[in-house]
Amino acid sequence: MRHTRHALAISIALAICSAPLHAKAASIEQGLAAYRSQHYQDAFGILGPLALQGQPEAELALARMYHAGRGVEQDVREAMYWYCHAANHGIAEAQFQLGLFYLDGNVVSEDEELALNWFEKAADQGHLQAARLRRMVLNNELLAGC
Repeated sequence: MRHTRHALAISIALAICSAPLHAKAASIEQGLAAYRSQHYQDAFGILGPLALQGQPEAELALARMYHAGRGVEQDVREAMYWYCHAANHGIAEAQFQLGLFYLDGNVVSEDEELALNWFEKAADQGHLQAARLRRMVLNNELLAGC
């Protein structure tokens, strides 16, 4: 994972150096607009530096890009790294995604207590899917092996 972050920093530096001067001062809105327009490499060039600076929405966008392999090579562990940063900055969707990682147990060891913790944090902010999954876990309503 450490190697991946070094590669990320190098990729971001190259994107910044090769970008037009006006792109260096790009905002989170421009990065998210590029992401929504499916211009993922442009989005990465804008959002990567912002995520490295601790911008929560940029962290979430980077997590999504790594999770789905949009504009970057798919890397679920790197996605989790960025989801964790965004979640710790209070982003409900990132908290929900971490809950899924801990509930699923494919990327990290399954940990129902941590999953419930992240679902609760997201649900407290009005994330309906997190509230539903939290309730289902607490009531043992999840079906295994379907």
